[in-house]
Amino acid sequence: MTEEFFERQLSLWPLAADNYKAVRAARSKSFCLNQSLNIELKCLPQRMRSATADTSRSAIAARPCFLCATQLPTEQLSLNLIYDNKQIITSTEAQEMGYRLLVNPYPAFDKHFTIAAVSHREQNLREELPAMLALTEFMPSYVHFFNAAGAGASAPDHLHFQAVPKGSLPLERDFAAWHVVHSRVLFVSGQTEVYCQEDFLRSAWLLRSRKPEELCLLLQEVLDLITTSMPNRQTGTSTETNNNSQTMPVRQKPAVNLLSWYTDGLWTCVLFARSKHRPACYYETGEQQVLISPASVEMGGQIILVRPEDFDKVKPGLLTQIYAEVSLPKQAYSDISETWKALHHRSNHQVI
Repeated sequence: MTEEFFERQLSLWPLAADNYKAVRAARSKSFCLNQSLNIELKCLPQRMRSATADTSRSAIAARPCFLCATQLPTEQLSLNLIYDNKQIITSTEAQEMGYRLLVNPYPAFDKHFTIAAVSHREQNLREELPAMLALTEFMPSYVHFFNAAGAGASAPDHLHFQAVPKGSLPLERDFAAWHVVHSRVLFVSGQTEVYCQEDFLRSAWLLRSRKPEELCLLLQEVLDLITTSMPNRQTGTSTETNNNSQTMPVRQKPAVNLLSWYTDGLWTCVLFARSKHRPACYYETGEQQVLISPASVEMGGQIILVRPEDFDKVKPGLLTQIYAEVSLPKQAYSDISETWKALHHRSNHQVI
């Protein structure tokens, strides 16, 4: 179904078709860092708009939302999806709390979908985790990912996920190799295994489960831990108005990237905790500047460069530095991991 939808869209939209041709012809190279951590580089100038998006509150407020139906290009087709009874189903009509499957016209891969909420609502991973896991099962040939505000989302004001074919991202494609070397069991909860990553370049937790409800609760748990552990970076209060026109405090969302894939009843999720949106080299000038804006794709091992002149500048040392800069610091990552582990250790003893 998604393949036919994709081909039909390209047949009707020359701009998108040309950009997918450019992906196939893109200049690329790869490095192997630490053990079994393959990082690939790809030069895609057509991704400039995404890499350099101004995501400040003032900029977002001043521009129309490009994921809302009224702003979609006339050539853009959409496939209506609904999360209902713990699964994703298709619909002939869009529903307010549903989603639209869209072909991304500025792709990073040979197939690249955006799954945008029908209603205009902010990126909120905690609330949308059940739907994301259901989407992962609905499209099992794809890796799904979510970029939070401050972690690569170019449209943080409009909830959306993305999906690319399995095998596109080194993180998923090389899973068997790096999992053996870099994953350490943190704890097991029910039928869900939780791992922390060692010498992995980035701060990440790996979760594997055959129980999506259990997996969802654990992901929500660590999102809460990230939020409360980083008061200067991740938390604070803002205000929003509810349906009764009352103003109430709202906790800020944690800056994270989440990648998820599904195989034969098993969900695999990798959650990256972030400390910065962009590395220092992004803000340099002249020869020192390298326009890299890490999001889920980059955290998943595929570095997108939007300027040809940056291609030869990127070496293993710079990649290591960039990942260290934008990831949660090692001590904060370790503290959260130990707190999470202790929480479940206490729970297990209470059950016994």
